Amino acid sequence: MLAYIEGTVFEQPAAGMARATLGLYNACKVEEPSITAVALHRKRLANTLPPYMSSVGFGGRVVPESMWRSVFVPLYVIKEHPAFIHFPMNGSVPSGLKGTPVISTIHDVLPMEIPGYFKDERQRRKYVKTIQDSLDRSELVITDSEYSRARIEGLFKPRTRPQVIYLGSTLVDVPSIPDNGNGDYFIYVGGYDRRKNIEGLVKVFLGLHRRKMLTNKLVLTGKVYYYSPELKELIDEGRRLGIIEEMGYVPDAKLKQLLSGAIALVYPSKYEGFGLPPLEAMASGCPVITTRGTSIPEICGDAVYYIDPDDDGSFADGLIALETDAALRSALREKGLKQAEKYSWRRSAKGFLAEISKLHLDGRK
Repeated sequence: MLAYIEGTVFEQPAAGMARATLGLYNACKVEEPSITAVALHRKRLANTLPPYMSSVGFGGRVVPESMWRSVFVPLYVIKEHPAFIHFPMNGSVPSGLKGTPVISTIHDVLPMEIPGYFKDERQRRKYVKTIQDSLDRSELVITDSEYSRARIEGLFKPRTRPQVIYLGSTLVDVPSIPDNGNGDYFIYVGGYDRRKNIEGLVKVFLGLHRRKMLTNKLVLTGKVYYYSPELKELIDEGRRLGIIEEMGYVPDAKLKQLLSGAIALVYPSKYEGFGLPPLEAMASGCPVITTRGTSIPEICGDAVYYIDPDDDGSFADGLIALETDAALRSALREKGLKQAEKYSWRRSAKGFLAEISKLHLDGRK
């Protein structure tokens, strides 16, 4: 079975969507060895692809992305006649693909929920049209959670019901680097994004240190992007005091080591379509502090310590509790490991392949 993947998801370092796509297809290859995959891309890839997945790059920076997607991709797909083409990066499906089954992953529709996300009404309408067009042009739509499915169905008109294919931890089978730390840090995993509420985390963290109510440091991982001067000033202050360390992107082995040795993952996000870092933390035996925002309770159940991200007191109580209460950390660690067992890429692959089997693939590669 030859699968084409719209591979711009691999043009950036392996953040959430790239990790999810590789995790799914790696498991599919185990379940269905006949699968081969080709990633179609425009720019240089930033991810190492597995052996069964090749890549075809064309257009480069000479061809605008809109033309590459709307003209070059359909022409190439028509020529090669794959079993299907998968758009794993929140749709953006072009027209002109009739005759080839189209699969879209709409991870979430959070831009419709986040206040002030769109700079104007024109931008909002453009987003709505892009998502609706992708739904209209797809034979199969998958999404990451029941929460996201409900929001897609409530805000748009999908031609077929989106199918929930949960994510799995990409760190389960990763051999970690030996941990030589002493567990003297909290960790944040994820990009510097307003919806992740990292500014609120750093503000509360610094406030507790100023009042000598917290003693351990905070490690920040993920793409460094200071979306406000206030965020940069707060992080700079923490770095000067030696209580905040920025590590940027870290490889999986290092990430697993950091999670395994941390007091807790602190994930104060307000908006998530799934929330991969809490799952990977639970699977790594790391206690989790997080919020009840959007899909997070669906994934984390009662295995985490919930805080109100808009209440500094609630936030502070969570940090202090996890730093000072070893019994609480132990209980959350055990609950987290059990909760994480509910999610695996193998289970996800089985569900994905079952949905693919319903498509009309007769006579295709």
